[in-house]
Amino acid sequence: MPLLSLLPLLLLSPLSAFLVPPPAFSPNAKPNAPLFGWGPDPIWAPEVTPKVTPLADGYIEVVCAALTSEGNGGAEAFTKPGQYVQVKCEDQVSFLAIRSAPSPRPEFSFLLKSSPSTAPLFLDPPPPVSLSQPLGAGFPVEDISGFRYDFPLTKVVLCALGTGIAPVASLLDSDALRLSRKSPSGRSAVLYYGVRTPAERLLGEEVFAKWERELELTVKFVYSKDGNGYVQDVLEREKGEVFDVPRNTGVVCAGTKGMMERVKEIAEGCGVLEGRVVSNF
Repeated sequence: MPLLSLLPLLLLSPLSAFLVPPPAFSPNAKPNAPLFGWGPDPIWAPEVTPKVTPLADGYIEVVCAALTSEGNGGAEAFTKPGQYVQVKCEDQVSFLAIRSAPSPRPEFSFLLKSSPSTAPLFLDPPPPVSLSQPLGAGFPVEDISGFRYDFPLTKVVLCALGTGIAPVASLLDSDALRLSRKSPSGRSAVLYYGVRTPAERLLGEEVFAKWERELELTVKFVYSKDGNGYVQDVLEREKGEVFDVPRNTGVVCAGTKGMMERVKEIAEGCGVLEGRVVSNF
């Protein structure tokens, strides 16, 4: 049918005729599995009682046993820093990046901000929770390291905002970036961690001190309430020093979409290769 003959139909048809319909029900979905239209269906492990530790105001750390079930490998399926799980608590489901590093130890830890979906976990005592299998591809470390490019990776810039420090902590504790002083690789790193005030840092001072002691890493805190701006603002001001060897630099981000997009723009504007700016989503 000629395109012109379709014009009246297009003009008279409702807009809904051209919208993508919502995903249909998956016949393979597990019972009570929430459907989000992307990613595999969650496979829930048996319920466990979480251990909750208060952090800054409105934040907690949650530690849960990583139990297994059919199709859910628990801790054994957690192979890359930056992966996440779905956490089901009462009738709420949250997507939480795993803070702990991959290890044979059968438990996961998370950093949570108070929100409607995490509210049940702020109760005392918290109700039981069920964890899905580890999901996502994690940080694509292989995309920024190795010999994929003609320029070897010698510097890593890490940018984390708020609870975004959780997957970055997993990455640093795993030493997937090969920053350990015990086995020098010639790489160094700088971490920009942004929160509103020092009281809202979600990891203890001893954690940051340990990283700086054991890794080729410098930690820079960015406090937005000080009037210095956000991580991306500080990075913009310091980009000449930070990206002094841009083709040998990789960037890892975890935070808000706006922060990550701006960091990518700054890094690539300084000459960092496009494939070397990564996140865990």
